[in-house]
Formats: sequence, C-alpha cells, structure tokens
Amino acid sequence: MQTSVNDMLAKVRNIVRTFRHSTKAKTLFGAAQEKENLPKHALILDQETRWSSSYSMLERFLLQKRATN
Repeated sequence: MQTSVNDMLAKVRNIVRTFRHSTKAKTLFGAAQEKENLPKHALILDQETRWSSSYSMLERFLLQKRATN
C-alpha cells in the first residue's frame, strides 16, 4: 500500500479508538451528532488484515465527519 494511504488509515484508526474508549468523547460525539442532525451511528474500527473493514471504517468516518470536528 502507498505510504499516504497507510498514514491516513492510521490517523483515522487513532481517532476512532479515541471515540470508542473515552466515555467523555462518546458523550461529546453523541451531542455533536444531534447538533448536526446526523444519524446516531458509532464509528467502526477496522481489522487491519481485512480491506473491506478498512473501507467500512472510512465510509462511516466520512459520514460522521461533521460530528468529529
């Protein structure tokens, strides 16, 4: 894989891990979803050996991007 793709996936993984492991971050994320009128979906963490899970992680992240800012 290209370095830039690996870097992007690593950054998104770190963001997703933060939101999944921090109660405070989850609460703020839920409030941001309501404010932006986004569906209440959790972020998906991929399995690095499964490309389709990386795709799903990026797809969900982009869907919820306005709430993660």
